[in-house]
Amino acid sequence: MAAVAIVVGSGRGVYQDVSALGDLARGAFVFGVNNMIELYSHPVDHGVSHHPEKLLRWHANRIDPRRPGDPGKIVLHTSESQIDGVRCWPQFRGPGSSSLLAVRVAVELGFRPVIVAGVPLDASGYLWGDPDLADNFDFAHNRTAWIDALGALSGRVFAVSGYLRGLLGVPQQLEAVA
Repeated sequence: MAAVAIVVGSGRGVYQDVSALGDLARGAFVFGVNNMIELYSHPVDHGVSHHPEKLLRWHANRIDPRRPGDPGKIVLHTSESQIDGVRCWPQFRGPGSSSLLAVRVAVELGFRPVIVAGVPLDASGYLWGDPDLADNFDFAHNRTAWIDALGALSGRVFAVSGYLRGLLGVPQQLEAVA
């Protein structure tokens, strides 16, 4: 089996999702998406965003003695522009969330399986949002992009929760608790 990758989004349930992975998360390579490059409370191996103007700021803010891991070892990825020290993936420009970009990059780099955590694509909200309020963001265009990419992801990419769990399925190791 190739190395496991976990794509970490900023959905409210991200830490529950990662915790549910148990042993599967140990030794996995973490792809922090957008502000989770900065905020994730565990080491991040790859930082990914469709927003190159924010990518370097999130990475710079990761440099904090309270954050585990070495920020200098984080490999940065984007789809939108050439930035020194950032790997650009122009073939993945276009529709879809930064989480989908992270998944595509992880698959392209040969990770198997790729597990999505904290990307429910539903109204459950963001990690920093008010837990008593539903998120009114319309994820329809993001869902369409995931559906369009399904052929390249099927059997390689799985999700722990939310809409994507239904679309992609759960990692085999979690089926017993599904």
